[in-house]
Amino acid sequence: MKDDELLWRPSEGWAIGLDFGTAFSKAAATFNGGGGATRLRKMFPLHIGTIAGATHPLMAPSEMFLDRGHIHLGPRAFERFMAVGDDSREMLQSFKMVLGAYDFEDVLDWRLPKAIDPDRGFTRGDLMVVYLAYLLELIERAAPEEIGSLFDASSSVRLRYSRPGWIPSRAEAAYAAMERLFQFAARVRLELGDELLAPEGLSFIRAREALGKAIASQDHFPGFDGAIYEASAVAACHFIDPTVPDHIFVADIGAGTTDFAGFIRRGSADKLDVVVETQRTITVAGDMFDRALMNLFLKKTRRKDENVLWRALLPHIRALKEELVTTGKTKFRFGRRVLKCKRAEFEEDMDYRTAANAIAEVQYNCISQMAQAVKSERGKRIGIVFAGGGSHLRSTAAMLKRMRKVARGVKLQVLPTAPKWASDLSSQSEFNAMFSQMCVAFGASMSMPNQVRDRAAKSRAAAVEW
Repeated sequence: MKDDELLWRPSEGWAIGLDFGTAFSKAAATFNGGGGATRLRKMFPLHIGTIAGATHPLMAPSEMFLDRGHIHLGPRAFERFMAVGDDSREMLQSFKMVLGAYDFEDVLDWRLPKAIDPDRGFTRGDLMVVYLAYLLELIERAAPEEIGSLFDASSSVRLRYSRPGWIPSRAEAAYAAMERLFQFAARVRLELGDELLAPEGLSFIRAREALGKAIASQDHFPGFDGAIYEASAVAACHFIDPTVPDHIFVADIGAGTTDFAGFIRRGSADKLDVVVETQRTITVAGDMFDRALMNLFLKKTRRKDENVLWRALLPHIRALKEELVTTGKTKFRFGRRVLKCKRAEFEEDMDYRTAANAIAEVQYNCISQMAQAVKSERGKRIGIVFAGGGSHLRSTAAMLKRMRKVARGVKLQVLPTAPKWASDLSSQSEFNAMFSQMCVAFGASMSMPNQVRDRAAKSRAAAVEW
């Protein structure tokens, strides 16, 4: 167990948490009166999906499409991509994945393939800044009036974002790079405003002008607090509830990575220990199941059509997977054919089982370490928290049977997806069903400002698997 502690103590006033997700981005706001968890007063999920024109009101798709001199963002990127109908073109999706690179600061300077950026006029960093500016504009518009503006000179509203499991030796450089990106994004948002949400897209010319001014200005983003590790954000959400066991284990199965971490509450939710041996980040996650479903569809068509079908499926696969998991079946129209798939067929597929087994194997080892830590403190229970879009897969629930074998003598208790306090404190309850995907945003808004960065940067703990 590590000497450093994750301290969680909300600041007074409003704070906004941004979960810059691989597939979807989410945001939430929390008001705290000061004095710790018992003084938590208000909370809101921010309807950035509604502002973006997305299908789900709480989630903005992390997508971008460059076409005919314009950058299209969020759901409009998908609409434009489908309207173009060019098999040689690609949307930019899952671009948060670049943050997992060992030297991602250098990767930000790379140009993109012509399939994404035909003119090769933007770097990955340029487009990430534009997308962050877009998210900041969505947040500004979605925030209730009582929160106030995040960008007014007199504003006391704070912004935190959730971070992936960076390699400890590289964490300081990663933080510095992300801080610059957010500073540039705040300036770009100030420069472009409504243009970021224009139905016709953002012109290349205006994007380059705004990026140039942002880099030249070196403006400071006064409301920017930094980052919190995604699994820590999930733990912060659940530890507020005093009935939750003092030992919890988080499995956050996102679209791009899966994070595991165990936490121990010391007396109150303001002081959490991280169990070092349980911290793992692996690249097997939701996108692996996406590819498994795509491969299953490919098996249903002729070999000569495989490449065309793959490109046709790519922008739809996440929605198809969600429908399959929710209803037990899905279908995709390909030319004159309708390709159908049932959940049982999907879960029996070798690609699915390979991805599920990879996640289960790492979780099995982490739970074993967590059980040892709990037993050493004479604990009796471990609360299990499943978060992220992958938490609804049946293979996730099936992991419990195997986990109990290495946790004999300790009771494993799966905690409700939405903790009780979430319903009690919120004037809006529609996010309860989505809390497994919203909890990172809420945890980021609740995290202690400023010191989160220092603690994480000093950590020797995060065992990261790439």
